[in-house]
Amino acid sequence: MALSDIATLMDNKKYSDLTISCHGHNFKVHKAIMCSASSVIAAACDNDMKEKETGVIEHDEYDTDTVERMIAYVYTQTYDVEKALYLTEHTEDLHAGTTLPDVNEMLVAHARVFAIGDYYDMPKLKDLAVENFLEVSRVGWEVEGFIEVIKEVNKLTSTDHPELRNVLRLIAMEHITELTKKDDFMTQLAGLKEGQDFAADMLRVVVLHHDEERASLNEDLKTANELAEQVTDRIKRLED
Repeated sequence: MALSDIATLMDNKKYSDLTISCHGHNFKVHKAIMCSASSVIAAACDNDMKEKETGVIEHDEYDTDTVERMIAYVYTQTYDVEKALYLTEHTEDLHAGTTLPDVNEMLVAHARVFAIGDYYDMPKLKDLAVENFLEVSRVGWEVEGFIEVIKEVNKLTSTDHPELRNVLRLIAMEHITELTKKDDFMTQLAGLKEGQDFAADMLRVVVLHHDEERASLNEDLKTANELAEQVTDRIKRLED
């Protein structure tokens, strides 16, 4: 079956024989397609588990948007985050009313897709999520709210699968100057419970960055003093 034919099945519920239930929302899907994409889903459907008997996979680990993107990828080999909303009724550990710039909302959405790809053993979905995460950061990056992206990535991923964490570090290093100029960023980073190794790495880079800046300033000052001495000597010779 061609990819285009599989994609058309995503919107055709007539022959669906499996349901993924997430926070009260039921996604009607096709067992053969989902099982071929995920060994985890296949195991749930093949083994003597309740999913095999009921034809329903209960999934409450991630929000409905993330589950929908995972399903879209299985059928189309891509997914969309244009409608990404960071705050949902299922988002935890955030103060009510917290908002993020669009770019950071998208980074969080891609991070969640990576995590669900890891959860369901979909390596290619994880790779795509990492690529999209990096691409979004290249197109537009915002220091405001970036600490929330760091929290989310380190909460969702493990050191056993560091692909996204490594990309996050790369992005942070590229914007180290902007981050250190943000008054409350370093305070929040130092108190970060999720990903203490990331916080430690960042703090080491910040110290190194400031040491390099200080060394550069000292070198500039030395050069300026030498020029000043040369000018003074020239003035004295002219006066003599």
